[in-house]
Amino acid sequence: MDANGNCCRLATDRLPNDALVALIVAAIDRGTPPCAQLLEEATSVFTAFFRGQALAGRINDAELAPLVAEALTALHRHCATFDSKAPFRAWLLDTARRVMVDYQRRQNATAGASEVTAPAPHSPGDTDGSPHTRRRERRPAGVC
Repeated sequence: MDANGNCCRLATDRLPNDALVALIVAAIDRGTPPCAQLLEEATSVFTAFFRGQALAGRINDAELAPLVAEALTALHRHCATFDSKAPFRAWLLDTARRVMVDYQRRQNATAGASEVTAPAPHSPGDTDGSPHTRRRERRPAGVC
């Protein structure tokens, strides 16, 4: 990310995949958190991903920084799962997607808990209201 908050970087400004893989493998081998250079690259990728989600209307701008922080935490927590034969940025994007899915699930659970819905009306002859009962009642006799 540059001084103006822009996350688009030229390919020449980025570390190559081999260098990123070496940094994360070294962190895994040492059992230490990823180094500043690796975190800077990850922050750039996560910021670009979540900014795209904000532009698509899936998150609010205010949620961008907390989601980037959550993705960095996930990176630290799951760095041991990185396969050194895989492209590093693709793994970062997969991490960001998982954070986004978790966020959406939390949002849906919160929205579902705050809404009170009326039970669906029962059809005549329905004893327990389950869809299975209704299906069985509609079948002709002798058909399983």
